[in-house]
Amino acid sequence: MKWDNAGSLTHSSVSLKPLEQSALRASAAGVESIAPRSTAETVISAVQNPLNLAVSLTTGCFLSLNPWAPQNFVGSTLGALALAGLVRLGVNKVFPSSDSSEKVDGRRFWMRLNVANHAIYAVLFLIRSFCYTNVGGTDRPFFYESYFLGWLCGPSFFLPKLLGWPNGQYNQPMVLEWMKAINSPKSTAYPAMITKCIGDPNFMYFYQIAEGIFHLMIVFGGLKFFMKKNWPPKEGGRELRLFRWGLWLELLIMDITYVTAFSCLPLLSVPGHLGLTTIMMLIHHVNVLPDVMCGFYEWRAMKRAR
Repeated sequence: MKWDNAGSLTHSSVSLKPLEQSALRASAAGVESIAPRSTAETVISAVQNPLNLAVSLTTGCFLSLNPWAPQNFVGSTLGALALAGLVRLGVNKVFPSSDSSEKVDGRRFWMRLNVANHAIYAVLFLIRSFCYTNVGGTDRPFFYESYFLGWLCGPSFFLPKLLGWPNGQYNQPMVLEWMKAINSPKSTAYPAMITKCIGDPNFMYFYQIAEGIFHLMIVFGGLKFFMKKNWPPKEGGRELRLFRWGLWLELLIMDITYVTAFSCLPLLSVPGHLGLTTIMMLIHHVNVLPDVMCGFYEWRAMKRAR
């Protein structure tokens, strides 16, 4: 992706609209199209809107463009501490203290890890459903994920600095505009069938609703088994059936398609973000691993129950 002599942005597999070009120009010049919100602004917005308040309490300054910036660091730290507390509580539930001689149950481990993993994406699904209510455009599928990705890249002294990103920071507006471009109907970044689907905002709107339902099926179906007294699950139980149906649908309808699409990303590059597309692919594939392992253990459990 580069600027040609006429001042247009070109890429071997992506054609950008003038509006997207101007947004990327601003980002490339270090001028963000959306100013980062300060902690005070985030708090005021949260108080004015109960939904924003709930989101802010659970994610700190999740929706700030640069959660690691000094003006957002307090909110980010509080959010991180809250999340750390929830994670610690979850770990204590998943791995209660016991004799060191007790063998780890692989099925139990992967089921609980999978439920926790899908709970994060179920929250993202609910945020998108309540905060981005219309069909939108090719930015909707990745809009909130573009903020989340900035969190996962860590503070500026880590990956942004090591990889030489401009100003040592993750540039959310640029990344989102780039994703809009490669998700457009004219993009050749993906196989033709995937491009046809992902380039249709109406299709992606309902596709992500289905994905969110699968997340919720896995979470609500598996929560019961966090309690030791409910383990192992009883074959034929309502919660286990709900969990398995969500898992099979996620694997067959979502994971195969997304693995194919994300595997194409390292062949491209985000301007000024060396290695980011590879990081995106690795993050996604790591998130699919619990589905695969959980599917294996559930298939084996079904086979033994026959």
